[in-house]
Amino acid sequence: MRTKGDTGYKMTDHSQQLVKTLEDMNQMISKTCKKFQVYGNFYDLVLKEGQFFSLRQKPKGIKFGKVKECFRNASNLALDRKDLFYVEGYASMELTGSLPFAHGWCVDDQGYVIDNTWRTIGTAYYGVVFDTSYLRKILVTTEQYGILEYPNIGILEEGFPKGAIRRLACCKI
Repeated sequence: MRTKGDTGYKMTDHSQQLVKTLEDMNQMISKTCKKFQVYGNFYDLVLKEGQFFSLRQKPKGIKFGKVKECFRNASNLALDRKDLFYVEGYASMELTGSLPFAHGWCVDDQGYVIDNTWRTIGTAYYGVVFDTSYLRKILVTTEQYGILEYPNIGILEEGFPKGAIRRLACCKI
């Protein structure tokens, strides 16, 4: 959460627990599965390239999409709105405690979450911000929503092309 005048994200207990769970999952998978050249697995990728984002209720005028279609909902919102960025990573919600879910959402240039799938805002969001042109390219190439999953496993081996990931200065801890 932010307070007036803040320029960055403040860690919360939910944020700390989300990262700890991602680190534990990364460590467990790293011990049992093939390691790729650039990122060990998708947890490793998100831990290395991700950022935290600040919470607030969905702004008026942005409609909810279909439940359980977060990647589609967030992709379409980012493609429709030049002032929003597509993010993919992990988020947690009050209902499930600290259990993180693979999730897609949007953020504005101030780093505030705009989640047009979950009807109740999550407790922590940590993910990778993607450039809209890269999002569009992936959607056309794979013909499915979602970047950080199979069939895009080549990202783990080769990394991202230049300009695919955006870093929002507002969201540094």
